[in-house]
Amino acid sequence: MESILKNREIIREKALRLINRPEDSQPVYANQLNDRFVKKALEVVYENLSNCEFGKEQFASCMHVSPSLLYQKLKSLTGQSPTDFIRAIRFNHAMELLQAHSCTITEISERCGFSNVNYFSTAFKKTFWKDTGRNTEQLNSFLPAAGYP
Repeated sequence: MESILKNREIIREKALRLINRPEDSQPVYANQLNDRFVKKALEVVYENLSNCEFGKEQFASCMHVSPSLLYQKLKSLTGQSPTDFIRAIRFNHAMELLQAHSCTITEISERCGFSNVNYFSTAFKKTFWKDTGRNTEQLNSFLPAAGYP
């Protein structure tokens, strides 16, 4: 039983790494259908990245499955709900844009599908401060309130 749980965790980690590198053509899952499903999900989210109205209902429609089936499949394959999956991809894309220093915070939030810059900034700080262990001063200097990287 422990080995089954460990294998599932390894597969989830591979799938989450795929979010950061969607061009990677290596199969993540031994099951070809699961692999295609996750790659199609990534493609759909990237196509709708700047659409602030894109949510779990539209996601399910684009994947040609019901919202409940989308939830079950994504949760079992990635450990994330459809909403968390979309959000993770959006924030990873935002981090790439921030590191490139080519856009303002407002432009980045719009490109990543957030209609409210304040919400984007607050949620981004919470997400990356928690995930990276950065202290608040480092993150505030990286994501200034003025709106410019």
